[in-house]
Amino acid sequence: MALPSSGEIKISQILIEAGLSSTLADTSLGDLEDGNVFTINTSSASYPNNVRPAYITEWYSYDHNASSGYINVNYWDFDTSGEGLRFDRASGTQFSASNDICVSFWVRPEWANSDTNVTLFELSSGSSADRFFLLYDFGLNRLVARHRSNSTNSRGTHWNLQTNTTQTGTGTGKWHGTNVGNVNTGGLAHIVLTFDFSASSGSAAFDCYWNGVKMPNKLTNLTNTITAFNIEDVFINRNVVNTGASREARYDNLAIFHNKMLSQSEITSLYNSGSSLPPAELSLDDNVMFVFEAEDDPPTAVSGTDFNTTWSVGEDNGRAIGY
Repeated sequence: MALPSSGEIKISQILIEAGLSSTLADTSLGDLEDGNVFTINTSSASYPNNVRPAYITEWYSYDHNASSGYINVNYWDFDTSGEGLRFDRASGTQFSASNDICVSFWVRPEWANSDTNVTLFELSSGSSADRFFLLYDFGLNRLVARHRSNSTNSRGTHWNLQTNTTQTGTGTGKWHGTNVGNVNTGGLAHIVLTFDFSASSGSAAFDCYWNGVKMPNKLTNLTNTITAFNIEDVFINRNVVNTGASREARYDNLAIFHNKMLSQSEITSLYNSGSSLPPAELSLDDNVMFVFEAEDDPPTAVSGTDFNTTWSVGEDNGRAIGY
């Protein structure tokens, strides 16, 4: 509980706020401001400025238990039919696609109610022969997951949105700007794709979650040899080859986990009751190879603390817009 914002404050109250004895001997305002008695929490919205003379009024509203309180301010808005965003691995840890891979992101379609194919995200070696992606096929009204290596569809499966409408909320209609389905208060849906490298078939390898809930109804089972490739590029909202349809959309907090299978409880935590946050803010920073928070413009991406990868911008379309 923070100190009062006005009126009388005693040194004993400051000590109690910091979890210390109110009768601590020989305590002065100077010692308190210098941090000689306890470490001042600078995450508090108000704390002493350490300028002499010291005034007890500087402790107004001090909250010793305040957290840093990450605030999700922006989303990324695409209003073009170009190549979306592309980030290239510039240096550091190299990542193989022959591992468990999980991708978490928030998205809202704003494209028209017309035939639109959108690669929501793609991990690539830099060659069209090697790609790991999740695509929305408007004509079939499906999410399409694919692990493609050495020009072969190594693993793959699909989810019809209408047969998973309990999760998606899109009903029998197509997914577009006026039928966005189940979304949070910011208007975005949370989608997680998980890939189990050890699975022996396409339908067993992939699962997809909408707002923390698994979509149970799959169709198509692509199963072929997986050839190893390294992930050098990450695309967001990429144009599908041989289609020119618009792909207006909003994205936020796209995170890629490498060599890690997310559990149901971790996916629930990432959904965070509909509040979009990067994984580190949810104590889920294990094996995070890539995070795009959509807070900076020009755009930036980083790896988690387990890796030292540097990501550079290769294609920059869209813009950060405040909620």
